Amino acid sequence: MTVGGAISKDNSMLAIHTNFAIWSARRLGFLYPDLRLTLYGSEYTFTIYIENCPNEEFSSLSELFNDKIRPITCNITLANSRKNFGSIIDRKVSYESELWLNDEPLNSSELNKLIFLAESKLPEGGVDFDHEAHRWVFKSPTPLSETEKTTVDKAVNKTGITQKIDFIVVPPSMRHGHSSRTHDSLDLITSRELTRGPDTLKNLVERDEDEWRVFFAS
Repeated sequence: MTVGGAISKDNSMLAIHTNFAIWSARRLGFLYPDLRLTLYGSEYTFTIYIENCPNEEFSSLSELFNDKIRPITCNITLANSRKNFGSIIDRKVSYESELWLNDEPLNSSELNKLIFLAESKLPEGGVDFDHEAHRWVFKSPTPLSETEKTTVDKAVNKTGITQKIDFIVVPPSMRHGHSSRTHDSLDLITSRELTRGPDTLKNLVERDEDEWRVFFAS
């Protein structure tokens, strides 16, 4: 629907989320070119149907996708059994329409690294977006104190998220890598992820993080 020749707010938001979904499917296909993927959409809900993923690998692949690829506010999931997911979405885009990807969306892992850079005393856990309730949540393995909740709110606000954060307790998941093909990942890690290695390396990372916090505060 358009008003006065301009794209309506609802349509423009749906276009953004559709582009997020296309980007997600293309990213997954780039990382795992042997997978046969089809992207489906129904309003703001998207599904990537994988035709040839073994059942024993699907759970770990879904976890990897949700943490490392899915834009955090995009309601997109993987499936390895065929259902009525809506209409097929063409993943082919022109070079001109792809230019917006210079501002590529943040996934869950990237957003939480950014939040940690904003506040070094962040408690264990992470921020995610609950699509059913349409709210931001902070998932932690144990209940947080009021002081810890205030720390989370402060860090999240620094990254531009101004909505109220709900706090929920979720048991830590057992993470299994989908494939050794991800062992050469170039993802940057934070000091809280450096559980092994020399102290000099961790000190360098912490010093770099402190510089980022000065930037956030300015």
